[in-house]
Amino acid sequence: MRDNPLVTIIVTVYNKQNYIRKCLLSILNQGYKNINVLVIDDGSTDDSAEVIKSICNHDTRFNYYYQENRGVSSARNYGLNKAKGKYVLFIDGDDFVDSDYVETFLKYKDFDLVVGGYRRIEEGRKSIEIKPSEKVVFYEDFENSFFNKEAFEYIGLPISKLFNLKIIKEHNLKFDTNTDLGEDTIFDFSYMKYISKVKLISYSGYNNLILPGTLSRKPRRNLWQLSVYLIDSLNTIFDFKYDEYWQFMYIRAIAIEISSMSRKYRDFKNAIRLIRKNPDFKYVKYQKINGTKDKINYLIIKFNAINVGYILYCVKHILVKR
Repeated sequence: MRDNPLVTIIVTVYNKQNYIRKCLLSILNQGYKNINVLVIDDGSTDDSAEVIKSICNHDTRFNYYYQENRGVSSARNYGLNKAKGKYVLFIDGDDFVDSDYVETFLKYKDFDLVVGGYRRIEEGRKSIEIKPSEKVVFYEDFENSFFNKEAFEYIGLPISKLFNLKIIKEHNLKFDTNTDLGEDTIFDFSYMKYISKVKLISYSGYNNLILPGTLSRKPRRNLWQLSVYLIDSLNTIFDFKYDEYWQFMYIRAIAIEISSMSRKYRDFKNAIRLIRKNPDFKYVKYQKINGTKDKINYLIIKFNAINVGYILYCVKHILVKR
């Protein structure tokens, strides 16, 4: 008997009427046919539901579910509660996948987690392919392999990953609904706590559209607090407080906060103040910071050089526009 496992694909949607058809048609056109597609509408107020139903009504493998708007984590958890079969894939409703997407991941289904790459597509810019090198990473090497700038581009997202549904169900793994920043990263690493190895594949059949105005693109007043929450959550999994992997996450959070708040002087000043007030800042080791930009950020905060720092970022924005 041919091995033909059922794969559940969870698609989350919120006001994606202009994109969801392409997303679902890319799933419909998969070469691998034994799929169970759960489309979770997180309270859309546009015509997303009509588009989704037009496809679901013609293919029994596609199932539409609606909930009041509670956020993407809640929508993904809704999908996990309905999931069945052996494996799970997550796809965002404004993205789409190549026709060999499912079958490519299933080639490595004997691994408890298969991680691929993706194409980042942004209007007016050339698409960028982000993918890992082909290899197997064992549990004892997870921190060293994944807590770095290159790996974090693909490891911290739920997309382009094949999960084992049994492991998710056995350990009651859910997406954290207390945050909307890094909730997918927390889920991924929580899952990895229960497996012994990860298969990385040099494949990027997932197409990730970067849309203006989406949550991940907006300046956020509570960004620093959410970043600290993410770091603390990961620390409960790996117990890496103040080591080199914690420092990577902390320096990364600083860079995101400062860059996001660098357009207005008041925002920039408040960002520096927030970071300086955080009691963990004193544990950052300057000599272990990699990269000139991160070192400059550290010195701006360390010496409260708000005016100098703001001028530097203003110059940077001017140069980028050119």
